[in-house]
Amino acid sequence: MEIKQIQAGKPQEIDFNGKAVSTAIKKKRIYGAVMVEEHGLESDEQADKENHGGADKALCAYPYEHYAFWDEKLQRGLPDAAFGENLTLSGLTEQEVHIGDQFAAGEALLEVTQPRQPCYKLAAKYNMNELPAIVKEEGRTGWYFRVLQPGTIEEGMELQRVLHRKEASTIEHVNHLLYNRHADPEEVKALSEDDRLAASCRRDLLKRWKERN
Repeated sequence: MEIKQIQAGKPQEIDFNGKAVSTAIKKKRIYGAVMVEEHGLESDEQADKENHGGADKALCAYPYEHYAFWDEKLQRGLPDAAFGENLTLSGLTEQEVHIGDQFAAGEALLEVTQPRQPCYKLAAKYNMNELPAIVKEEGRTGWYFRVLQPGTIEEGMELQRVLHRKEASTIEHVNHLLYNRHADPEEVKALSEDDRLAASCRRDLLKRWKERN
């Protein structure tokens, strides 16, 4: 497992459906070492701090393995940080990553918190309204890390799983419970009580459980 690329960005305005949208989704590749702290990369910022960033969403990760799929699906060559991720990783996908899994990269220690929940900012990046729904449907969302221990990271660095919560839900399964209207309500409720899951995602699951009961 490897950190293939690291990206960071600052808010900028882009036009989407005739309106100016402030977003930091257009991130640029970082070459060389960068410090990762409690709230993410030292050089990264968020435009919408209510829904992005914070301790539970300090780093957004996306599997490099999905890039070929999206190249074919979208019929376009994808740029670096195609999905606005901070870390493009190889050797991990949503099927293999569990909530609460911990990974070490150098001195940095990261913990998986929740799936990335694609919003209209992703649609704005590609001027494609339906893209967030397609990403959810395909289950190729990526995920977030919280930072348990700060440290310096750089591309090419090995990512080592030091805690594997095999009993916990995978990112794939969390996506299923979030977006499948036929998901088992009791599974939804049980997952909402996992304290390793990001607080905002726990609230979303609890809301869905109440809607289904």
